[in-house]
Amino acid sequence: MEMIIKKNYRTLTVAFFGTLLVLVFLPAWRDLIEFWYTNDDYNHGFLVLPISVYLCFRIYRLNNNIPIDRSSWGLLFLTFSILIYIVASFAGINTLAYLSIVTTVFSLTLYIFGSFHVRSYLFPIFFLIFMIPVPAQIFSLLTIPLQLFVSAASCEIARFIGIPVLREGNIIHIPGYTLQVVQACSGLRSVISILMICTLFGYMALTRNALRVALCLFAVPVAIFVNIFRVTVMVALFYFFDIDVTTETVHTFFGVAVFLLALVAIFCFRGFLSRWERRS
Repeated sequence: MEMIIKKNYRTLTVAFFGTLLVLVFLPAWRDLIEFWYTNDDYNHGFLVLPISVYLCFRIYRLNNNIPIDRSSWGLLFLTFSILIYIVASFAGINTLAYLSIVTTVFSLTLYIFGSFHVRSYLFPIFFLIFMIPVPAQIFSLLTIPLQLFVSAASCEIARFIGIPVLREGNIIHIPGYTLQVVQACSGLRSVISILMICTLFGYMALTRNALRVALCLFAVPVAIFVNIFRVTVMVALFYFFDIDVTTETVHTFFGVAVFLLALVAIFCFRGFLSRWERRS
């Protein structure tokens, strides 16, 4: 009977603080949801929170019989996180305000469950970072070099297969056709989504941290490579077959197909790492 009361008390405590977390950060949640909805680069944000909650629920069920040991450090970190959120909200520093949600979740977990339990929840808490948009300044700083690199690499491959091309920055000219490598084709957009998937795959399928890191690092070259492949195929289709895949519907479908290609590459590499881990 006493064990049931303790479990119910723990569940009610989590529910209370979870509701409080939503209410206190309601303006930040509203801004995040609007950003996910209006920005194609962050549509995956709608998946991050449910995945994190599901992982936390799994861990909660596994640790349900382990005694909790509340830490006063959690209350200190919680106060600090709320202060950061207040200052960031008034100063209009959205990224810092969003990050304070993650630090608040960590602080609450530490306060409610204690230092032993919080280690189990570190990954789903860290995973919430993927719902936070990269600051526009950093995004632009990284996008431009990637646009130029994808454009240059695609042109080199096109020349290798016999297509006469002329490149001006991120604009590619071929006879009768001009293609602009926009931000969406730079690879950065894919890197964020693919990195999220690699991180989740690594956590679920691998046990060694070094292999998990290797899988995450694999996301960067894969995202860039598939976008080089995407641009090269678009140029080749128009030059050899007079097929234009830059129209909105076809371009979207083609982008999804290329993204699925990246997922296949990740799945294969993850399988290789899993076999390596078992043999080791």
